[in-house]
Amino acid sequence: MDISRVGEFTLGWGESLVWDEQRERLYFVDCAAQALHWIDGDDGRLHTLRQPSMPAGVVPTTDGLLVVALHDGLHLVDPDDGTTGLLARYPDELGGRANDACADLDGNLVTGKLTIGPGGGSAWWYSAKRGWRLLDPDIANTNGPAAGVLDGVMTLVVGDTSAHYYAYPYEPSDGTVGPRRIFGDMTDL
Repeated sequence: MDISRVGEFTLGWGESLVWDEQRERLYFVDCAAQALHWIDGDDGRLHTLRQPSMPAGVVPTTDGLLVVALHDGLHLVDPDDGTTGLLARYPDELGGRANDACADLDGNLVTGKLTIGPGGGSAWWYSAKRGWRLLDPDIANTNGPAAGVLDGVMTLVVGDTSAHYYAYPYEPSDGTVGPRRIFGDMTDL
């Protein structure tokens, strides 16, 4: 495997790297600069759209928009028009703002609380039709969520920065999970 640098820029706090196959764009954020960035295809040129607060999770949609986790909720961002608008406020029970995010195969979002210091967190499911649902009340800082079929079973994987990566049997149509198990043991790290 060859690893090479993409572009000639640096980030203060880079996160949420995601490839948009439809638009052939690599999206990512710089939390410290409150900026959404992207690179189109192979051109290597950095494009930037400042956000009204620190962006975290980025999820491309099928219509060219992005769902971005900002301070007060999930926002729809049109990177080409430079517009950002509120999609859904976070539920009060989240107790703060969301961090990383992903879409499941049904188009729902999985995200969770950003907990920078000590404190409790949680993982959440969001559906445009059904709203918010708590998935796991015991995730300190949600990172790297991913949903897909693993060993023939629909599975949700959620990383907890303070602990391990966990896997759950997952039903995307109603945002429910079964018992969690350790998927990636981080004890020695």
